[in-house]
Amino acid sequence: MAAPSRSAAVSLPAPSTPTLAARIARAHARPRAHVPRAALTTVVAVLATLACDPKGDVVTVHYKQLGACNGFNNGGGVTSAGPNAAYVAFRVSTVDNKDKAPRDFTFEPNRAFVDVTPAAFTNTKLNLAQFNPFYATSRFVAKGTSETINGAVIAVVPTGAADGASEANQTAYTLRYDVPAGGQGVFMAKDNSSQTTFPPHTDCTQIVF
Repeated sequence: MAAPSRSAAVSLPAPSTPTLAARIARAHARPRAHVPRAALTTVVAVLATLACDPKGDVVTVHYKQLGACNGFNNGGGVTSAGPNAAYVAFRVSTVDNKDKAPRDFTFEPNRAFVDVTPAAFTNTKLNLAQFNPFYATSRFVAKGTSETINGAVIAVVPTGAADGASEANQTAYTLRYDVPAGGQGVFMAKDNSSQTTFPPHTDCTQIVF
């Protein structure tokens, strides 16, 4: 897949169409009432899905942002995200593979990434992930079905603040999905997109996964 740079929360194997770009440009040119950024992001994501994937095989992954932390003590020592960084945790709840023309799909947690620069991929090899019994695992989702995951995914996200969690817990992050060549479109649906602040945890064991 090309470098992640597509419209909010939607990962597709093909670029956006000119029709969608023109539609968005016209919408921005007209005077309009204030729309919250989270709501606008969701609208753009849905439009991108409809315009860019006429095959009707989009998979929808529902998730929530849980919060951020700096590190934890696993009993054998302290694990830290380091200065100017934070662990950011999300919970993937369900994967819905019931579009009009679905194909079998396998959800791979390591293909999810936080939409920052550079992209921050979630990683099952993180010490925090390996000590987390609630971490998400690969899941096959047959066409026409949904699967309940209820598992965490975690990424190390760069921050401007040396105390990374202090900044990350005041930031709403978006997950994207790295779609392999020829794969289905994946819509990452954030179920708490209106939430912009999170409990001020520094110790990762305080996060409710």
